Amino acid sequence: MAMSTDQRPYDNVVDLSDSVVLTPAVANRIVHRVSEGLATNASVTRRPGVIVASSEPSLVGSNAPAAVAVLDGASATSAAAASDSALACPLVYDDEIVGALVLHGDLAQLTSSMRLAKTLAELLIHQATVIDQLGSLEHRRSSFVADLLLGRLTGLREASRAATLVGIDLSIPRVAVALRVDSLMHEAQSPRPTESLPSIFRDWRARRARTRLVEWVLPRTLCGPDDICSVVDSGWLALLTRIAPDGSPDDHRDVKRRIAPLMQELAKSGETSLCAGVGHSYPGATGLAASFAEARFVATAGCRLLGPAQVATIEELGLAGLVGDSGSGVKDRLVDQILAALTTEPDLLETTRVFFSHDLSPATTAAALQIHRHTLAYRLDKVRRLTGLDPRRFREAAQLHAALLMRQLGPDASA
Repeated sequence: MAMSTDQRPYDNVVDLSDSVVLTPAVANRIVHRVSEGLATNASVTRRPGVIVASSEPSLVGSNAPAAVAVLDGASATSAAAASDSALACPLVYDDEIVGALVLHGDLAQLTSSMRLAKTLAELLIHQATVIDQLGSLEHRRSSFVADLLLGRLTGLREASRAATLVGIDLSIPRVAVALRVDSLMHEAQSPRPTESLPSIFRDWRARRARTRLVEWVLPRTLCGPDDICSVVDSGWLALLTRIAPDGSPDDHRDVKRRIAPLMQELAKSGETSLCAGVGHSYPGATGLAASFAEARFVATAGCRLLGPAQVATIEELGLAGLVGDSGSGVKDRLVDQILAALTTEPDLLETTRVFFSHDLSPATTAAALQIHRHTLAYRLDKVRRLTGLDPRRFREAAQLHAALLMRQLGPDASA
Protein backbone atom coordinates (compact mmCIF):
# COMPACT_ATOMS: atom_id res chain seq x y z
CA MET A 1 0.00 0.00 0.00
CA ALA A 2 1.37 3.38 -0.99
CA MET A 3 2.29 5.80 1.76
CA SER A 4 1.40 9.45 2.02
CA THR A 5 4.10 11.83 0.88
CA ASP A 6 4.60 13.25 4.37
CA GLN A 7 5.07 9.87 6.03
CA ARG A 8 8.34 7.98 6.10
CA PRO A 9 8.18 4.20 5.82
CA TYR A 10 9.78 3.74 9.21
CA ASP A 11 7.94 6.47 11.13
CA ASN A 12 6.05 4.20 13.52
CA VAL A 13 8.69 1.65 14.39
CA VAL A 14 9.64 3.09 17.77
CA ASP A 15 6.99 4.03 20.35
CA LEU A 16 8.18 6.26 23.17
CA SER A 17 5.21 6.75 25.49
CA ASP A 18 5.08 9.21 28.36
CA SER A 19 5.64 6.34 30.81
CA VAL A 20 8.98 5.64 29.13
CA VAL A 21 10.06 9.29 29.04
CA LEU A 22 8.68 10.37 32.42
CA THR A 23 9.88 7.49 34.57
CA PRO A 24 9.63 7.61 38.39
CA ALA A 25 13.37 8.26 38.54
CA VAL A 26 13.07 11.25 36.22
CA ALA A 27 9.97 12.52 38.06
CA ASN A 28 11.78 12.35 41.41
CA ARG A 29 14.75 14.19 39.95
CA ILE A 30 12.44 16.99 38.77
CA VAL A 31 10.72 17.21 42.14
CA HIS A 32 14.02 17.40 43.99
CA ARG A 33 15.53 20.09 41.76
CA VAL A 34 12.39 22.23 41.48
CA SER A 35 11.45 22.14 45.16
CA GLU A 36 15.05 22.80 46.20
CA GLY A 37 15.61 25.60 43.68
CA LEU A 38 12.31 27.41 44.26
CA ALA A 39 11.86 26.61 47.95
CA THR A 40 8.36 25.28 47.37
CA ASN A 41 6.67 21.90 47.34
CA ALA A 42 6.38 20.28 43.91
CA SER A 43 4.80 17.18 42.39
CA VAL A 44 4.95 15.48 39.00
CA THR A 45 2.01 13.63 37.48
CA ARG A 46 1.37 11.44 34.52
CA ARG A 47 -1.95 11.12 32.74
CA PRO A 48 -4.70 11.45 33.86
CA GLY A 49 -3.22 13.45 36.75
CA VAL A 50 -1.92 10.81 39.19
CA ILE A 51 1.07 12.03 41.20
CA VAL A 52 4.13 9.78 40.68
CA ALA A 53 6.64 11.86 42.62
CA SER A 54 6.30 14.63 45.17
CA SER A 55 8.24 16.52 47.79
CA GLU A 56 5.23 15.59 49.99
CA PRO A 57 5.47 11.76 49.93
CA SER A 58 1.92 11.36 51.22
CA LEU A 59 0.61 12.80 47.91
CA VAL A 60 2.14 10.07 45.73
CA GLY A 61 -0.61 7.98 44.15
CA SER A 62 -3.33 10.60 44.59
CA ASN A 63 -4.92 12.78 41.92
CA ALA A 64 -3.85 16.41 41.53
CA PRO A 65 -6.95 18.41 40.45
CA ALA A 66 -4.85 21.15 38.89
CA ALA A 67 -2.94 18.59 36.81
CA VAL A 68 -6.17 16.86 35.76
CA ALA A 69 -7.50 20.19 34.50
CA VAL A 70 -4.33 20.90 32.52
CA LEU A 71 -4.16 17.43 30.99
CA ASP A 72 -7.85 17.41 30.09
CA GLY A 73 -7.48 20.63 28.15
CA ALA A 74 -3.93 20.07 26.91
CA SER A 75 -4.89 19.51 23.30
CA ALA A 76 -6.51 22.92 23.11
CA THR A 77 -4.32 25.10 25.33
CA SER A 78 -1.01 25.11 27.16
CA ALA A 79 -2.12 27.57 29.83
CA ALA A 80 -1.67 26.67 33.47
CA ALA A 81 -4.72 25.74 35.56
CA ALA A 82 -5.18 26.56 39.21
CA SER A 83 -7.01 24.47 41.79
CA ASP A 84 -7.15 25.39 45.46
CA SER A 85 -3.57 26.01 46.59
CA ALA A 86 -1.80 24.43 43.61
CA LEU A 87 -0.77 25.54 40.16
CA ALA A 88 -0.05 23.13 37.28
CA CYS A 89 1.40 23.26 33.80
CA PRO A 90 1.92 20.57 31.17
CA LEU A 91 5.33 19.02 30.57
CA VAL A 92 6.09 18.73 26.85
CA TYR A 93 8.57 16.37 25.24
CA ASP A 94 9.07 16.08 21.46
CA ASP A 95 5.83 17.99 20.86
CA GLU A 96 3.92 15.56 23.10
CA ILE A 97 2.51 16.25 26.58
CA VAL A 98 3.99 13.59 28.83
CA GLY A 99 2.66 14.76 32.19
CA ALA A 100 2.25 17.80 34.39
CA LEU A 101 4.25 19.74 36.96
CA VAL A 102 2.35 20.89 40.07
CA LEU A 103 3.57 23.58 42.47
CA HIS A 104 1.94 23.79 45.89
CA GLY A 105 1.64 26.96 47.99
CA ASP A 106 0.78 30.62 47.57
CA LEU A 107 -0.70 31.02 44.08
CA ALA A 108 0.54 34.59 43.69
CA GLN A 109 4.16 33.52 44.23
CA LEU A 110 3.76 30.29 42.25
CA THR A 111 2.60 32.10 39.11
CA SER A 112 5.88 34.00 38.80
CA SER A 113 7.90 30.83 39.41
CA MET A 114 6.04 28.44 37.09
CA ARG A 115 7.81 29.38 33.84
CA LEU A 116 11.23 28.77 35.40
CA ALA A 117 10.04 25.53 37.00
CA LYS A 118 8.63 24.27 33.68
CA THR A 119 11.84 25.06 31.81
CA LEU A 120 13.91 23.29 34.46
CA ALA A 121 11.63 20.24 34.47
CA GLU A 122 11.68 19.85 30.68
CA LEU A 123 15.44 20.29 30.65
CA LEU A 124 15.75 17.43 33.15
CA ILE A 125 13.52 15.22 30.98
CA HIS A 126 15.71 15.90 27.95
CA GLN A 127 18.84 15.34 29.97
CA ALA A 128 17.58 11.97 31.14
CA THR A 129 16.66 10.79 27.66
CA VAL A 130 19.59 12.26 25.74
CA ILE A 131 22.64 13.12 27.80
CA ASP A 132 22.31 10.27 30.31
CA GLN A 133 21.99 7.76 27.49
CA LEU A 134 25.06 8.84 25.54
CA GLY A 135 27.00 5.99 27.08
CA SER A 136 24.53 3.31 25.99
CA LEU A 137 25.81 0.33 24.01
CA GLU A 138 23.71 1.24 20.99
CA HIS A 139 25.11 4.75 20.87
CA ARG A 140 28.67 3.54 21.41
CA ARG A 141 28.30 0.96 18.62
CA SER A 142 26.96 3.62 16.27
CA SER A 143 29.79 5.99 17.14
CA PHE A 144 32.38 3.25 16.64
CA VAL A 145 30.98 2.30 13.22
CA ALA A 146 31.06 5.96 12.14
CA ASP A 147 34.66 6.36 13.35
CA LEU A 148 35.70 3.14 11.61
CA LEU A 149 34.04 3.90 8.27
CA LEU A 150 35.13 7.53 8.12
CA GLY A 151 38.76 6.67 8.86
CA ARG A 152 38.94 8.29 12.28
CA LEU A 153 40.67 5.30 13.90
CA THR A 154 44.43 5.44 13.64
CA GLY A 155 45.23 1.77 13.18
CA LEU A 156 44.37 -1.88 13.54
CA ARG A 157 45.08 -2.05 17.28
CA GLU A 158 42.85 0.91 18.10
CA ALA A 159 40.07 -0.38 15.82
CA SER A 160 40.22 -3.90 17.29
CA ARG A 161 40.17 -2.66 20.88
CA ALA A 162 37.21 -0.35 20.26
CA ALA A 163 35.36 -3.09 18.38
CA THR A 164 35.75 -5.49 21.29
CA LEU A 165 34.26 -2.95 23.70
CA VAL A 166 31.07 -2.70 21.63
CA GLY A 167 30.79 -6.40 20.80
CA ILE A 168 31.79 -6.33 17.12
CA ASP A 169 34.08 -9.00 15.62
CA LEU A 170 36.24 -7.34 12.98
CA SER A 171 37.82 -10.64 11.93
CA ILE A 172 34.62 -11.48 10.03
CA PRO A 173 35.02 -10.55 6.34
CA ARG A 174 32.48 -7.92 5.30
CA VAL A 175 31.76 -5.45 2.52
CA ALA A 176 30.06 -2.10 2.92
CA VAL A 177 26.78 -1.03 1.37
CA ALA A 178 26.04 2.72 1.39
CA LEU A 179 22.70 4.46 0.96
CA ARG A 180 22.38 8.24 1.26
CA VAL A 181 19.64 9.03 3.78
CA ASP A 182 19.99 12.74 4.49
CA SER A 183 16.64 13.35 2.78
CA LEU A 184 15.04 10.77 5.07
CA MET A 185 16.66 12.36 8.13
CA HIS A 186 15.96 16.00 7.17
CA GLU A 187 12.77 16.36 9.21
CA ALA A 188 14.45 14.95 12.31
CA GLN A 189 17.21 17.56 12.11
CA SER A 190 14.98 20.58 11.50
CA PRO A 191 13.86 22.71 14.46
CA ARG A 192 10.17 22.90 15.30
CA PRO A 193 8.34 26.10 16.27
CA THR A 194 7.23 24.64 19.61
CA GLU A 195 10.71 23.70 20.79
CA SER A 196 11.92 25.49 23.89
CA LEU A 197 15.22 23.57 23.95
CA PRO A 198 16.02 23.18 20.25
CA SER A 199 19.57 21.83 20.34
CA ILE A 200 18.81 19.09 22.84
CA PHE A 201 15.54 18.33 21.06
CA ARG A 202 17.21 17.96 17.70
CA ASP A 203 19.94 15.70 19.09
CA TRP A 204 17.41 13.38 20.64
CA ARG A 205 15.03 13.42 17.70
CA ALA A 206 17.87 12.68 15.25
CA ARG A 207 18.93 9.71 17.38
CA ARG A 208 15.37 8.43 17.49
CA ALA A 209 15.04 8.84 13.71
CA ARG A 210 18.26 6.89 13.18
CA THR A 211 16.95 4.10 15.39
CA ARG A 212 13.68 4.03 13.50
CA LEU A 213 15.43 3.92 10.16
CA VAL A 214 17.76 1.09 11.14
CA GLU A 215 14.94 -0.95 12.65
CA TRP A 216 12.92 -0.46 9.48
CA VAL A 217 15.83 -1.42 7.21
CA LEU A 218 17.07 -4.55 8.97
CA PRO A 219 14.22 -6.98 8.15
CA ARG A 220 14.12 -5.74 4.55
CA THR A 221 17.75 -6.59 3.81
CA LEU A 222 17.80 -10.19 5.02
CA CYS A 223 20.55 -9.28 7.49
CA GLY A 224 22.30 -12.08 9.31
CA PRO A 225 23.56 -12.05 12.92
CA ASP A 226 27.01 -10.86 11.84
CA ASP A 227 25.73 -7.96 9.71
CA ILE A 228 25.91 -4.41 11.08
CA CYS A 229 23.57 -1.57 10.16
CA SER A 230 24.14 2.02 11.27
CA VAL A 231 23.52 5.61 10.22
CA VAL A 232 26.85 7.37 9.76
CA ASP A 233 26.80 11.08 10.64
CA SER A 234 23.10 11.27 9.73
CA GLY A 235 23.96 11.42 6.03
CA TRP A 236 24.57 7.80 5.10
CA LEU A 237 23.13 4.45 6.03
CA ALA A 238 25.89 1.84 6.18
CA LEU A 239 25.26 -1.89 6.03
CA LEU A 240 28.33 -4.01 6.74
CA THR A 241 27.37 -7.42 5.46
CA ARG A 242 29.25 -10.68 5.84
CA ILE A 243 30.80 -12.34 2.79
CA ALA A 244 32.63 -15.59 2.12
CA PRO A 245 36.25 -15.68 3.37
CA ASP A 246 37.56 -16.36 -0.14
CA GLY A 247 35.93 -13.24 -1.59
CA SER A 248 33.84 -15.16 -4.10
CA PRO A 249 32.68 -13.27 -7.23
CA ASP A 250 29.16 -14.25 -6.20
CA ASP A 251 29.36 -12.00 -3.12
CA HIS A 252 28.26 -8.85 -4.92
CA ARG A 253 25.42 -10.63 -6.64
CA ASP A 254 24.20 -11.96 -3.29
CA VAL A 255 24.47 -8.56 -1.60
CA LYS A 256 22.62 -6.85 -4.46
CA ARG A 257 19.88 -9.47 -4.30
CA ARG A 258 19.43 -8.79 -0.60
CA ILE A 259 19.35 -5.00 -0.95
CA ALA A 260 17.01 -4.89 -3.97
CA PRO A 261 13.75 -5.33 -1.93
CA LEU A 262 14.71 -2.38 0.27
CA MET A 263 15.28 -0.15 -2.76
CA GLN A 264 11.99 -1.23 -4.31
CA GLU A 265 10.08 -0.42 -1.13
CA LEU A 266 11.73 2.97 -0.82
CA ALA A 267 10.80 3.70 -4.44
CA LYS A 268 7.18 2.76 -3.76
CA SER A 269 7.09 5.12 -0.79
CA GLY A 270 8.17 8.02 -2.98
CA GLU A 271 11.94 7.98 -2.32
CA THR A 272 12.83 7.67 -6.00
CA SER A 273 16.15 9.54 -5.96
CA LEU A 274 18.06 6.98 -3.91
CA CYS A 275 20.60 4.40 -5.04
CA ALA A 276 22.70 1.98 -3.04
CA GLY A 277 26.38 1.36 -3.65
CA VAL A 278 28.24 -1.85 -2.83
CA GLY A 279 31.94 -1.68 -2.08
CA HIS A 280 34.58 -4.35 -2.54
CA SER A 281 36.25 -6.26 0.26
CA TYR A 282 39.62 -4.90 1.38
CA PRO A 283 42.04 -6.51 3.84
CA GLY A 284 42.32 -5.60 7.49
CA ALA A 285 39.94 -4.04 9.97
CA THR A 286 40.37 -0.60 8.45
CA GLY A 287 39.61 -2.03 5.00
CA LEU A 288 35.95 -1.40 5.77
CA ALA A 289 36.64 2.34 5.50
CA ALA A 290 37.92 1.78 1.95
CA SER A 291 34.89 -0.36 1.12
CA PHE A 292 32.53 2.29 2.49
CA ALA A 293 34.24 5.14 0.60
CA GLU A 294 33.85 3.16 -2.60
CA ALA A 295 30.21 2.33 -1.82
CA ARG A 296 29.39 6.01 -1.19
CA PHE A 297 30.92 7.05 -4.49
CA VAL A 298 28.99 4.33 -6.33
CA ALA A 299 25.72 5.31 -4.64
CA THR A 300 26.14 8.97 -5.61
CA ALA A 301 27.26 8.33 -9.19
CA GLY A 302 24.79 5.48 -9.66
CA CYS A 303 21.79 7.78 -9.18
CA ARG A 304 23.04 10.02 -11.99
CA LEU A 305 24.15 7.33 -14.42
CA LEU A 306 21.95 4.31 -13.78
CA GLY A 307 18.69 5.83 -12.61
CA PRO A 308 16.87 5.61 -9.26
CA ALA A 309 16.38 2.64 -6.93
CA GLN A 310 19.45 0.79 -8.24
CA VAL A 311 22.00 -1.29 -6.35
CA ALA A 312 25.34 -0.93 -8.11
CA THR A 313 29.04 -1.75 -7.92
CA ILE A 314 31.86 0.36 -9.24
CA GLU A 315 32.32 -1.94 -12.24
CA GLU A 316 28.80 -1.09 -13.37
CA LEU A 317 29.70 2.59 -13.56
CA GLY A 318 32.11 1.81 -16.37
CA LEU A 319 34.52 4.60 -17.27
CA ALA A 320 32.80 6.91 -14.77
CA GLY A 321 34.34 4.87 -11.98
CA LEU A 322 37.76 6.05 -13.13
CA VAL A 323 37.08 9.61 -14.19
CA GLY A 324 34.59 10.55 -11.46
CA ASP A 325 35.68 12.57 -8.42
CA SER A 326 35.58 9.59 -6.08
CA GLY A 327 38.40 10.55 -3.73
CA SER A 328 39.57 8.45 -0.76
CA GLY A 329 41.78 6.26 -2.98
CA VAL A 330 38.81 4.67 -4.78
CA LYS A 331 40.34 5.28 -8.21
CA ASP A 332 43.68 3.77 -7.24
CA ARG A 333 41.95 0.67 -5.92
CA LEU A 334 39.84 0.38 -9.07
CA VAL A 335 42.94 0.66 -11.26
CA ASP A 336 44.55 -2.10 -9.20
CA GLN A 337 41.46 -4.29 -9.58
CA ILE A 338 41.33 -3.81 -13.34
CA LEU A 339 45.03 -4.43 -13.95
CA ALA A 340 45.74 -6.94 -11.17
CA ALA A 341 45.49 -9.97 -13.47
CA LEU A 342 47.82 -8.36 -16.05
CA THR A 343 50.66 -7.37 -13.71
CA THR A 344 52.32 -10.76 -14.20
CA GLU A 345 51.59 -10.78 -17.93
CA PRO A 346 53.94 -8.18 -19.47
CA ASP A 347 53.21 -9.38 -23.00
CA LEU A 348 49.50 -8.78 -22.49
CA LEU A 349 50.10 -5.32 -21.02
CA GLU A 350 52.30 -4.31 -23.93
CA THR A 351 49.89 -5.78 -26.45
CA THR A 352 47.01 -3.82 -24.95
CA ARG A 353 48.97 -0.56 -24.95
CA VAL A 354 50.03 -0.98 -28.57
CA PHE A 355 46.51 -1.98 -29.58
CA PHE A 356 45.17 1.26 -28.12
CA SER A 357 47.95 3.38 -29.61
CA HIS A 358 46.98 2.03 -33.06
CA ASP A 359 43.31 2.94 -32.64
CA LEU A 360 42.17 -0.66 -32.03
CA SER A 361 43.38 -1.74 -35.47
CA PRO A 362 44.34 -5.46 -35.47
CA ALA A 363 46.39 -5.20 -38.68
CA THR A 364 48.63 -2.29 -37.66
CA THR A 365 48.94 -3.62 -34.09
CA ALA A 366 50.07 -7.06 -35.28
CA ALA A 367 52.57 -5.42 -37.62
CA ALA A 368 53.93 -3.16 -34.88
CA LEU A 369 54.37 -6.10 -32.50
CA GLN A 370 55.64 -8.35 -35.29
CA ILE A 371 53.18 -11.11 -34.40
CA HIS A 372 50.55 -12.99 -36.38
CA ARG A 373 46.99 -11.63 -36.24
CA HIS A 374 45.83 -14.94 -34.73
CA THR A 375 48.37 -14.45 -31.92
CA LEU A 376 47.02 -10.94 -31.39
CA ALA A 377 43.45 -12.24 -31.26
CA TYR A 378 44.51 -14.87 -28.69
CA ARG A 379 46.16 -12.24 -26.49
CA LEU A 380 43.18 -9.89 -26.65
CA ASP A 381 40.85 -12.76 -25.75
CA LYS A 382 43.08 -13.55 -22.78
CA VAL A 383 42.93 -9.91 -21.64
CA ARG A 384 39.14 -10.12 -21.74
CA ARG A 385 39.12 -13.35 -19.72
CA LEU A 386 41.51 -12.03 -17.08
CA THR A 387 40.06 -8.53 -16.62
CA GLY A 388 36.44 -8.99 -17.62
CA LEU A 389 36.89 -6.12 -20.09
CA ASP A 390 37.09 -6.63 -23.85
CA PRO A 391 39.70 -4.28 -25.39
CA ARG A 392 37.89 -4.50 -28.74
CA ARG A 393 34.68 -2.92 -27.39
CA PHE A 394 34.68 0.85 -27.05
CA ARG A 395 33.30 1.28 -23.50
CA GLU A 396 35.43 -1.51 -22.06
CA ALA A 397 38.51 -0.43 -23.99
CA ALA A 398 38.05 3.07 -22.56
CA GLN A 399 38.19 1.69 -19.03
CA LEU A 400 41.31 -0.33 -19.75
CA HIS A 401 42.95 2.63 -21.46
CA ALA A 402 42.15 4.96 -18.56
CA ALA A 403 43.50 2.43 -16.05
CA LEU A 404 46.74 2.07 -18.03
CA LEU A 405 47.16 5.83 -18.22
CA MET A 406 46.55 6.28 -14.51
CA ARG A 407 49.01 3.51 -13.69
CA GLN A 408 51.57 5.15 -15.95
CA LEU A 409 51.03 8.60 -14.40
CA GLY A 410 51.23 7.27 -10.84
CA PRO A 411 49.09 7.66 -7.67
CA ASP A 412 48.87 11.46 -7.95
CA ALA A 413 46.82 11.11 -11.12
CA SER A 414 43.73 10.06 -9.15
CA ALA A 415 44.01 12.77 -6.54
